[in-house]
Amino acid sequence: PTLVRSIMREESGFNPGIESSANAVGLMQLILKTGRGMAQKGEGPINSRTLKRPDLNVRLGARYLARVLNRSGAVPALVPAGYNAGTGALKRWLRARAKLPLDLFVELIPYEEARGYTKRVNSTRAVYRYLYGKSKYPLYLSQSTMRAPDRRKNRKKVQSRKRRRRGSK
Repeated sequence: PTLVRSIMREESGFNPGIESSANAVGLMQLILKTGRGMAQKGEGPINSRTLKRPDLNVRLGARYLARVLNRSGAVPALVPAGYNAGTGALKRWLRARAKLPLDLFVELIPYEEARGYTKRVNSTRAVYRYLYGKSKYPLYLSQSTMRAPDRRKNRKKVQSRKRRRRGSK
């Protein structure tokens, strides 16, 4: 929730009716293609008018943030870079520099706009986490750029392989 709020603050200043010169619309400043790509059955038509509805815009924007997080494998602190510059760009940067500490990685984001955006969103996120009582401290960020593998998924795969082997004997 704090990441979504931070993105909204940076993108639209919490103005649900705003539309950019690049035709990004609403609180999360979604372009039509992204909004349509994140829509699920039953959410109705996605157009410039419906993207101004806060409930729909935030839901679609949050789905897109989750997609950037999941497809890039990056830590949440780097998701704003992918939201701004695209998941593909973030993945390229991670392939080239994932071993760097987080602060240096951010300083080396090659797009000035994405670099500044990432810093501003994380700064706002730290303040929101503190104000909403999610942390005694503004925000602790590990220096890791990549998320640790989900051990639960790996455990399930191993258990599934064991069951298959037992069943084939």
